[in-house]
Amino acid sequence: MSEFTDIGKRAALFRKNLGLTQHDVAEKAQVNRAYITHIETGKTNPSFDFLYKMQNTFNMSIDWLLTGNGQMTIIDEKHLFNQITEKHIELINQLLKNGNEKQENLIDGILLILKSNEK
Repeated sequence: MSEFTDIGKRAALFRKNLGLTQHDVAEKAQVNRAYITHIETGKTNPSFDFLYKMQNTFNMSIDWLLTGNGQMTIIDEKHLFNQITEKHIELINQLLKNGNEKQENLIDGILLILKSNEK
């Protein structure tokens, strides 16, 4: 069984536990219904944008969706994913558009800056 299939099964379980149709989720999260189908059937992995929308719209735990660990929903308002903004997602998307070497260099640079701020 692929990782995408496991994520898809959890996505479908989450939706069904809320008593929603794929159309309902797509409408509330502002995505295409076919995209929900592709995630639930394991044909595609959810994007950062989709994860952000699901967390903000339904308080879905991204950790639970991706790994199966923890609870389905986030209760703690201080959770990391509650602090992510559209700007953060845009930066992540820009990072992912670069090749692996550039991604590693950018990450190394960010980590270096963070370490220097700790001193």
